[in-house]
Amino acid sequence: MSRPNENHPAARQLQNAEALATRLFEDIVEPGRFTASVGIGKDQFGLYIGIRCAPDTPSDVLEGLSRRSNDLRTKIQPIGCVPVFANLVPPRAGMLTGTLPAEQLRMKPLHCGAEISILNTKSPGSLGCFVTHQQSKHDGFVSCSHVLHPAMLDHEGRSVTQPVSSNPVARVVGAAGRHIALKGLPRGQRPTPADMNVADIGFARVSDNSEIPSHPRRYDSSHGALDFTGVDDAAPGEEVFKVGRSGLSWGAVDQVFVHTPVGVDPHGPNPLLYWFNTVFTIRSSDQRPFSQQGDSGAIVVRKSDHNALGMIFAVTPTLAYAFPLEAGLTEADCRLL
Repeated sequence: MSRPNENHPAARQLQNAEALATRLFEDIVEPGRFTASVGIGKDQFGLYIGIRCAPDTPSDVLEGLSRRSNDLRTKIQPIGCVPVFANLVPPRAGMLTGTLPAEQLRMKPLHCGAEISILNTKSPGSLGCFVTHQQSKHDGFVSCSHVLHPAMLDHEGRSVTQPVSSNPVARVVGAAGRHIALKGLPRGQRPTPADMNVADIGFARVSDNSEIPSHPRRYDSSHGALDFTGVDDAAPGEEVFKVGRSGLSWGAVDQVFVHTPVGVDPHGPNPLLYWFNTVFTIRSSDQRPFSQQGDSGAIVVRKSDHNALGMIFAVTPTLAYAFPLEAGLTEADCRLL
């Protein structure tokens, strides 16, 4: 299900839900006391506004949210509003789980989903997709900014390796491009619209154009005939897949238009929260997590038509977070190859 035409009744309902989610977010977020996110989900009754809180949220806040949610549900049918409480604290940085799939070892040419890292660092991510940087006219690929610029520092010009540089078979495949800095806030500071980030994305120029495969939107053959065709918006309930450092996984879009802090810089002296308001979440369709640490940069693809929807940039034990790919490519001044 792609985003409906803006004149369609379903589109107006989605716009109403987005406006409500924004108002509700501004009403409830108290980052000094707890971490909250608000997004739009879909169940058998239609669209609803979902709220997630950190495990240490005070009981009086939870009770207040429940009362607020019940009141809204009676007033705005059929959109509805339900509280959903879950852990939003991401796993500690550098704690990688699972074993590296065999196809992630040395590749030439590269493929979407390949494990990459900055030379002499131990924080791997995933190659998202191949692009042309429109200002410089250079070909390369995009991944998350925090993968190409670890610790949120500027690593422009630093070598990018595949696989992670600590692996004995790693080789240099490109160089990090300009750093697009994210806006962070100290814990406890309430975000304003100007504090919101659009995308956690960075560009890397390939060292040789032979690194780009003849079918740049196709995944490694070990995953069968998987590829992506174009770019589109995500909608709640859509079946999706991703190929990243942890391999192939399947899931479904959980919520869209999510307002949340989803990133903490663990390397800085004062860890910051990075607030986003247009991301979407994905839940696994089986017992295996949809994404694990090291999948940052992997592209989320819709199963039905193979359109690319977004790029993963944060995970929790139960959810993956992605920003819309179209907005990310615009932010990075890139277009798909």
